[in-house]
Amino acid sequence: MNRNRNVLRISIIITILIFSSVSFLAFTVYARPSRRSSSSSSTSVTTTIEQTTTEEGGFYDDIGQIYEAETDDGLTIIVFRYHAPGKNFNYGTQPVLLFPGLACNFNQFLAHSTPELKEKYDITLPEDLADWAVGDKNIEDDPMLYYSIAYYMWAQGYDPWFANYRGIGYENTKSEGGDGATSMDQFALYDVKAAVKKVYEITGLHPAIGGHSTGGLVSIMYLQGTAFRWDGHIRSYDSLVKERNGITDGPQTVAGLVGIDPAMIPIVPDILDNILIWALLKTDIVLDAGGLLNTLMGIELVDEIFQGLISFMADGEILGETLVDFLKNTVNLDVNNVNDEMLYFFFKYCVSTMYFRTLSQYLDYYVNQCVREFWQNGWFNNLRTVPPAPHWLDGYYYYTDNMDKIQVPLICFLADGEGDLLDFVDADQIMKDLVNGKTQTVNDECYTVPAAHIDIGFGINNPKTMHPQLGNWLAKI
Repeated sequence: MNRNRNVLRISIIITILIFSSVSFLAFTVYARPSRRSSSSSSTSVTTTIEQTTTEEGGFYDDIGQIYEAETDDGLTIIVFRYHAPGKNFNYGTQPVLLFPGLACNFNQFLAHSTPELKEKYDITLPEDLADWAVGDKNIEDDPMLYYSIAYYMWAQGYDPWFANYRGIGYENTKSEGGDGATSMDQFALYDVKAAVKKVYEITGLHPAIGGHSTGGLVSIMYLQGTAFRWDGHIRSYDSLVKERNGITDGPQTVAGLVGIDPAMIPIVPDILDNILIWALLKTDIVLDAGGLLNTLMGIELVDEIFQGLISFMADGEILGETLVDFLKNTVNLDVNNVNDEMLYFFFKYCVSTMYFRTLSQYLDYYVNQCVREFWQNGWFNNLRTVPPAPHWLDGYYYYTDNMDKIQVPLICFLADGEGDLLDFVDADQIMKDLVNGKTQTVNDECYTVPAAHIDIGFGINNPKTMHPQLGNWLAKI
């Protein structure tokens, strides 16, 4: 045991040293201030849809169809319709549109065995399968499908869709990049809207929407009927509230809300609330974290060390209780809810672009204990370095004060592994503001899942917990 722990420590140190030696060079390549666009403009642009094909032999080969959708501010985002490998779409059934977490792409929902993964791991199924997966030939052929929420929804007869925000994506599913001033408001008001309208245009049906972490949050923002106003601030419009929540029917209507540990007010160390951090996070830096990771993992030595580190991280017995708790409390990862291949899949294929201003937005949520529009929205607020304390005359739109505008059925999954030092989601706050704060329906449901925030989207416990709970709820709505 002591030898294993020493190997783990050495692996960590070597990985950090190698990473540090190339970090500055890689950062100059993958971190960039993007072009500025009219991101706060409320000018309406008709959403257009284009169908494209997947690349033969690529990540998305034979598992679905790529579409393009144009946002109101003129960017093209990527939306993906899924089917099991070599199968057909579930035409005419309930569509479900999910959005990824922060700095992730929608691959986090699309677990399957890529050729590279097969070379590195002997992928097998657990002995005790969930009831719905017993005898499933597709899962027997590819055990990674067992953990895929996309495959589960398809296997249950639903029509799974996924969308990447601006600048987010992997290979040929990367959406057109937004500017460095991009915040989660642009994700919600432009990208979610374009994706919802696309699904409706293609299927003629209203999707249930949601996602993991930030994906859940931007769906909440959208359902409040929000749009940019002429002065750069955000306002909720009654006509949009009614259409998006199905009171009146239209192309922006959704059927329900899926929150997979939806992010709102995080718990972070107080030391982050300082002028240097705020000055850094208000910059226009856009970091291609996925490109950086793939560059590092393209170095054979680093990749081998990385695989070894993942093997230790995915083995709670080797790590010991202290290190397991440390990972939960610092990075919100429950190593008892992951295996080697899923953890490698996540880092290799799912990590994507990070806009620094989205981090600034989350830090504002914590410091001022509210969820509001980005604090630099509106006239002259771009001159601020630190967000102002909430005031009834500050002109900002507060999402946490308008949860009752959400009137569609909700299913919410909350991770039971909460961190003491850092917690991306405060479950008590989600229960108070979202679950109990929205307009209640008979089909509202909330579950606690044995997971931490990072792994709740792809954890090995999901097939027996979250997946069937989601399927039962979808049948009701």
